[in-house]
Amino acid sequence: MTNDLSQYNNDWKAENIFGALVDYSAIKDVQDVHHYICFNGDDNSMVIWVSYSREEKALEVKYKGQDKAMQLVHTKGDSRFPGAYVVSDDYYKEMVDGKENGQYKITKSGNWVYVEYRRGTDGKIFKFTIDHNANPYGKAPCF
Repeated sequence: MTNDLSQYNNDWKAENIFGALVDYSAIKDVQDVHHYICFNGDDNSMVIWVSYSREEKALEVKYKGQDKAMQLVHTKGDSRFPGAYVVSDDYYKEMVDGKENGQYKITKSGNWVYVEYRRGTDGKIFKFTIDHNANPYGKAPCF
């Protein structure tokens, strides 16, 4: 068995311990999660976590008290350099049962990350800030 998997076209195929080629694409979504960041609502009423890929794109969001996470679909991103740090904004659609449920803007500036959520039903805006005490960039969600 070799550790050089460059011969395979699909990144999600690899040799298992018996040397057989296994296609892991069916569980790709689980493997895509590289880390989690937890956020507190700016009014301290809500807590969320966002899962991220290795490429720093948000994958899902979950609100404390909800049963399941909601998928995020990246729509666009931009960056600017207004001062000491690059500020980047990424925009996402929140998808529930295949339908858009709201929009997220995630802003990164230095070691600060902010989330702004616009609820689709009424346009109400909710704001969140990274919780630096909740193991940011950890391998497991905070709840």
